Amino acid sequence: MIQRIQSIYLLLTTLLSVLFPGGNMLRFTDASGNALGITFRGIYRYEAGSPPELLGGILPLLLLILLVAVVSLAAIFLFRNRKLQMKLTAILLGLSGVIIIVTVVYAVFVIRKYDSDIIWSFRMLLPFLIPVCLFLAYRRIKKDEDLVKSYDRLR
Repeated sequence: MIQRIQSIYLLLTTLLSVLFPGGNMLRFTDASGNALGITFRGIYRYEAGSPPELLGGILPLLLLILLVAVVSLAAIFLFRNRKLQMKLTAILLGLSGVIIIVTVVYAVFVIRKYDSDIIWSFRMLLPFLIPVCLFLAYRRIKKDEDLVKSYDRLR
């Protein structure tokens, strides 16, 4: 199970999916110098000397991220059923594309509505690394499936 490289890629996908919503997913500064952040709880404004103000929720994004994390973890344990593992990985690849789109939509929403600028960080790369890991896992699962088919032809 873990000795297969695609299991490592799927585990890495799970870790990236869990790390992305922790803390501020995206950070912004508005025109008045206040900080804005998208966390797993919602969109917050941080003003100096006052508690964070909740501006809106991001439940669809959070649900998508958790779904990718759970399904990729489950796909690791489907190593005996490569066809199902390939299907789940392909579905996860599509869902990771949706996560990127939804994240960009939320970022554009915050930038336009609150007249803010984005603060670039490493955490912003995580949604783009998830499909890369899933693509690599899919390729390795497909390679294993082709290898098994070639052995079946020889028998």
